Amino acid sequence: MTKEEIKQAVRAYVAAEFLPGESPEALTDTAGLFSEGILDSLSSLRLVSWIEEKFGVQVEAHEVDVDHLDTLDLIANLILSKRA
Repeated sequence: MTKEEIKQAVRAYVAAEFLPGESPEALTDTAGLFSEGILDSLSSLRLVSWIEEKFGVQVEAHEVDVDHLDTLDLIANLILSKRA
């Protein structure tokens, strides 16, 4: 998968699960998922579980934070680094 394909998949999941009624396209690559209040600690665990299952990667406990999961770009970079 390319970085864009990963971002599209994550965007669709976040929009469907955490922004019901919103268009996935409204969620930009740089929107702050934590800093803008879209995700909280509980929803971040749901997102991580989905990422691990969907992309076959293991997200470490210290990576479940704003530095790794705040934007679609950061999430895609994390997934790509795990798959390399």
